[in-house]
Amino acid sequence: MTLARIIFQWQPSLLACLMLIPSGPQPASGAGPATTTAGQDQALKVTAADCRRALDKVDELVKTRFYNKALATTEWPKYIAAHRSEILASKDLIELSERMNAAIKVLKSSHCEFVTINDETYYFLRSIFSVLGKKDKAPAIDFVGAITGGVNCGHDKVRFVLDGSPAQKAGIQIGDQIVSVEGKPFLGQVSFSNTAGREIRLSFKRKGRIRAVAIKPVLRDDYGEFVAAIKNSARTFNVPGATLGYVHLWSGGPLAHQALFEVLDGKVGYTDGLILDLRGGYGANSTADLDFFYRQPSNYPAMVSIDRQGGRHNAKEYYDKPVVALIDGGARSGKEILAYSLKKSGRAKLVGERTAGACVAGTIIAIDRRMALYLAVFDVEVGGVRLEGIGVAPDEEVVSGCSQEGWDRQLAVATKLLVEQLKRN
Repeated sequence: MTLARIIFQWQPSLLACLMLIPSGPQPASGAGPATTTAGQDQALKVTAADCRRALDKVDELVKTRFYNKALATTEWPKYIAAHRSEILASKDLIELSERMNAAIKVLKSSHCEFVTINDETYYFLRSIFSVLGKKDKAPAIDFVGAITGGVNCGHDKVRFVLDGSPAQKAGIQIGDQIVSVEGKPFLGQVSFSNTAGREIRLSFKRKGRIRAVAIKPVLRDDYGEFVAAIKNSARTFNVPGATLGYVHLWSGGPLAHQALFEVLDGKVGYTDGLILDLRGGYGANSTADLDFFYRQPSNYPAMVSIDRQGGRHNAKEYYDKPVVALIDGGARSGKEILAYSLKKSGRAKLVGERTAGACVAGTIIAIDRRMALYLAVFDVEVGGVRLEGIGVAPDEEVVSGCSQEGWDRQLAVATKLLVEQLKRN
């Protein structure tokens, strides 16, 4: 039984051990936009009472639930005592989030983040936990699919783009710096509020040049869009003498697990080799996501269904061909467990950059209708190894640098390595 399943059976709201969390789209002090527009200002505005309630709740949760009791009862109180007045003086969610997350850094742990309606992370967490807990309805997001911030990317710089998303269809690329939405300075997710269903103008900077595209956000469940992106990513392509498959596992969780198995049960499962992309996105994966790759054909015989017209339909529940996995600093938590397993077992070579070293167990706790705390409540060991703060190193390092060129270069190297393996076989 995996740790994820143990946690889920004990308390559904804690199934985040394997949750990937970006390092946060909030800008560093002094790096963010200076002003907001009238509508955005109303959505982001906080009062002193809002700040006090948020701080008191976060303070209580850290002291009573954070897994490292020593830090929660020593360093944390010291920091809060020294910076309490500054936190309470926050004028909007951007300032409050920046200051709260500065405090949270004292905990020296992943899976700890103060998130708000200005963060895409807030919507994803609420969304996937609603699926896992099967009770709370997730808030819909004005979904674009270009995720900014975290891992070598500034708060306004695109770190990854989901397959099939409005952003991908509009031509947005990794490394693009979002400048404005409908002519207003880009602040974060709030810049897309109430835009779903209509075409809007998004301006961005690419290689020093300002460009603009028309983009049409959709009002959706955020986790559901990551699941859809897994299916949209699946493809096959030909190289001399072979057909290769590709799938991007953008997230974990039950729906993502099902999507991955559907992809592997389709045309991708009949290729000569596979690239499994674990970069970016979110976690929540368990080792069950690797079942297809470890099954022996003798134990999982292929089946053929025959319809009344004599049509034959193949189905097999294993993938025994060579696999190369792509990893980077955005591969966190559950994806690190997958990477660790693939490398240790020798089932796949890893290409890219060292994973995040973010592998503990967290839960999401609502502060109010606009804020929540993501908090690490369990430490985690994988095969007797603590990956937190360490991560998993690639077999072949290829640096991306938060750029489309670097992202594509990693894929090219993975493809080359897979072709070389096929030749040796």
